[in-house]
Amino acid sequence: MLCEICVWMLRGRRGQIFGGTLGLHFVHHDSAESFWTSVSRDCSICRVLGDEVGANFFSALQGTNLNLDRASLDLRSQAHLSVVNPASDDSNPVFVYRLDFTVELAGIKFRRTFVLRPTDFGELQPRTPISDHMYHAEVLGLAKTWIQKCKCVKQQGLRQDQYPTRLINLAELKKMGTIDLEEWKYHGAPGLTELQNTTVNMVETKDLDELKLESKTYVTLSHKWGGTDKPARLTNETYETYRQGVKLGSLPKTFQDAIRFALRVDDSVHYIWIDSLCIIQGDPDDWLKESALMQKVYRNSFLNISATAAENSGDGLYSERYPQHLWEDVVSLDVDGLHKGTHLPLPAQSGFSTNPAVTSSAPLDKEFTHLAKVRSCLLLDVSSWEKLVNQAPVNKRGWVVQERLLAPRVLHFCRGRIAWECADVDEIEGHYPNIPNYQLIGDEIYEGIPIKGLKPEIHGQKLRRNRLRGEDDPLLGNTDTLSPIVHSLELWARIVEMYSRTDLTEKKDKLIALSGIAHRMATIIETSRKLKYVAGLWDADEHLVSQLLWHVEPVCRGDTESGGSTLEYPSKRPKEYRAPSFSWASIDAQYGNGITCGDVLSPEGILVKVPQDDATTGSEIDTDVWGKSVFVQCKTENEFGLVTGGHIRLEAYLYPVKLQREGMHYYWSLNVSNSAGDEARKERHYNVCLDCPGDDDQDSQLTDSEEIHCMPVAARLSRKSTDLICLLLERVPGHPQINTWSENYQKRTFRRIGFSKLSLTFDHLTWRYIAKYIESPSGSGNEEHGKQIVYII
Repeated sequence: MLCEICVWMLRGRRGQIFGGTLGLHFVHHDSAESFWTSVSRDCSICRVLGDEVGANFFSALQGTNLNLDRASLDLRSQAHLSVVNPASDDSNPVFVYRLDFTVELAGIKFRRTFVLRPTDFGELQPRTPISDHMYHAEVLGLAKTWIQKCKCVKQQGLRQDQYPTRLINLAELKKMGTIDLEEWKYHGAPGLTELQNTTVNMVETKDLDELKLESKTYVTLSHKWGGTDKPARLTNETYETYRQGVKLGSLPKTFQDAIRFALRVDDSVHYIWIDSLCIIQGDPDDWLKESALMQKVYRNSFLNISATAAENSGDGLYSERYPQHLWEDVVSLDVDGLHKGTHLPLPAQSGFSTNPAVTSSAPLDKEFTHLAKVRSCLLLDVSSWEKLVNQAPVNKRGWVVQERLLAPRVLHFCRGRIAWECADVDEIEGHYPNIPNYQLIGDEIYEGIPIKGLKPEIHGQKLRRNRLRGEDDPLLGNTDTLSPIVHSLELWARIVEMYSRTDLTEKKDKLIALSGIAHRMATIIETSRKLKYVAGLWDADEHLVSQLLWHVEPVCRGDTESGGSTLEYPSKRPKEYRAPSFSWASIDAQYGNGITCGDVLSPEGILVKVPQDDATTGSEIDTDVWGKSVFVQCKTENEFGLVTGGHIRLEAYLYPVKLQREGMHYYWSLNVSNSAGDEARKERHYNVCLDCPGDDDQDSQLTDSEEIHCMPVAARLSRKSTDLICLLLERVPGHPQINTWSENYQKRTFRRIGFSKLSLTFDHLTWRYIAKYIESPSGSGNEEHGKQIVYII
């Protein structure tokens, strides 16, 4: 249901203004009273905009002197309507209408985007939820429908060694009968009291008779810890208590809800795996052993139940909801003049019309000319998946990323609805089967690619197209196909970017919390040799260097008092060593925008070289370690787990630079002394993304340093720009890893501190100076300046 203002804007073009760009521009609401009235009347558009403002308003005003009564503040909203093609495959374009809103309240701007997808109703399979709570049988029924349609799990028994080490046994509960989720009681049982007093117990699967395990499945639970006075945890002290059994009612509410749901979802489910009850807490040996088995635990499960919206284990799975918010919204849109050369069939061509007197077989009279340009469109909020699933509390936990990816399917209990993930499809209650799950990535709209989709030839290829955003693929050259490893690295880049936006209670777990999915990726990446895992990167022949080009974008925040904006650098370096500085795993970027991975670039544009291992580097160093070009020291036998050291050895050009700060902005200039660099030294390069300036530049350690160098890594040419991509390095003489080396070798050793791009248009003097010493993009060069063996640790 839309309010009168939205109806008139979309169908009658009321409020249209000149916007100066393609598409149509509108004044939406011109006052706070008008806007909040539409929100209170449950307009499907204004309600979502109101939620966006409400969720961010008070945090945006924190620390200012502005009145916090939003209803009394000036408010204005505008809309922009355009035509886009969100399909990954340009050979089969599918045009939809994009509707962007900007709500400005007290000088703060909030944005939200919708898709209006033309529909003929025949493709819809409308569902009408009526329950106001998620424990209703209709929610269970939808979950069962998704499970029955899914082909990602083979319905067959597991071998004993395929089960987790420990499980929670639900046998006593199974004996009591089925659970009525709506009434919260058992059929044929005394009721809730007896249910709460029924015991569940932890079992060691090695002690179970294999025949008893036959055809019995288990589910897993993803949840946020905390929220109860007496946390339920398996420890060496509570081990026997859990072996004997504990009352269901003594467990946190989320655990209770998950167990009840597990018993109802499928008859084959006899066990549940919950991390805090199946891994011995406080026992480092058991933790290391079990964390290495996460791939098996989740991949062999029947289903992962995710307490997605719960802030802690005391919140439970279920929440109240407004069922009418899950009903479809079909709106009427005047599309006259919108197409601008795109082929979008009008209603008479596609077999439907908004006017009952007009059909596909009836001729259009002149009186119906304008009506024929009014299209029925499905209203879709492209941020709903991001808000309800990806940004939900449980999915901000670092450990949950591999739980989502490794489990064959995940059932999310979101705020007010359930959602589904498997390798083939993402579904969310209130969305429509057969309709793409459109998502806003950056500022572009794409058809959603299932997060669990790990097929390089399908999902990796689509991700590659999305990342290039219409540019020709520089890796294609004279061929029509790419190496499968490129698409595999696109899958890995998405995982890294998603993981980098999550948090870990124990910062040291950064690599091991992703070890299960890294183990899985090792089997997915197709290559003629086994690829070495390098602390979050892959030693993928010529594509290793491209993986060094990740960066951390600073966060731009609006300043409500000055009307301008400020830059913040919220990333952190852990105090305890965790990974080499060349790896994204060496920093924590979840406080801002996370990590952005570099593109997989053409080898012809790479300007550095990973040389062959060298066993003759001299007696000053341990050649068994430092003679290797790519080396990681693992803490245990788990090559995907914790590391204690590592380096990458490159043949590269280095140029000394001076790093400076101007307000909140960092920039650098060449710091060379020869006359050829006189002009280039005057250029300032502001396209800089420092990794952790808050930690690295304390007391101006970086800006006062004479040890900062620029290392050109790759030249990238595209239709939009020509860039020289560089890493900023700091020489680290006296570092503990190399303090026994000779001075000559210590001078070759650096740590990464940032990323920079030079534009041929705006940074041409420095570009020309650097190019003078590099004869060709293939990497051969003049040894007069800068070329040397470099270690990055």
